Amino acid sequence: GFNAGVAPSAIAIDPTGKYVYVTDKAQNEVIGYQISNNTTGFLTGLNGSPYPTGQFPLSITIEPRGKYVYVANYNSATVSSYTLNLADGALTTSASSNFTTTTGPTCVTVEPALGLYLYTSDFLNSSISGGQLNPNTGALSAVATSFFPSVAQPICLVAVPNGAHAVQVIQP
Repeated sequence: GFNAGVAPSAIAIDPTGKYVYVTDKAQNEVIGYQISNNTTGFLTGLNGSPYPTGQFPLSITIEPRGKYVYVANYNSATVSSYTLNLADGALTTSASSNFTTTTGPTCVTVEPALGLYLYTSDFLNSSISGGQLNPNTGALSAVATSFFPSVAQPICLVAVPNGAHAVQVIQP
């Protein structure tokens, strides 16, 4: 095993498969690792890691282009945003680094078709928060109707691309 903080809560791998990130909800941080390029899958801690988050980070996602990382912070009711340096895996706090959600964001996702919209499931407010990504800076701004009602206390959400989808065929 690899040390992943005190209370690991979420994991994400960048689109190139070179880096993995783990949130630690007890230490309020993201821990970054480089994945070995051989078949062992050995992890090496990144220089500058861990990276600070808001309070009680529960979820992490990387937008489809692999340029930005977002962390849902449950107790802060925010999403922290970071720029991902694909050369070394380092995370730096993005412009407008905290996006405010309603209370208790538990999960964060970026819609994969265009990579322009971010959503959080907000457990305590029974809603979904929406933000628009600036593709040049990674900064988030609220969409016009930023908070969407949902069923009671959503735990997570997922976004799927519109249009052609992968097909799975199961043969007995």
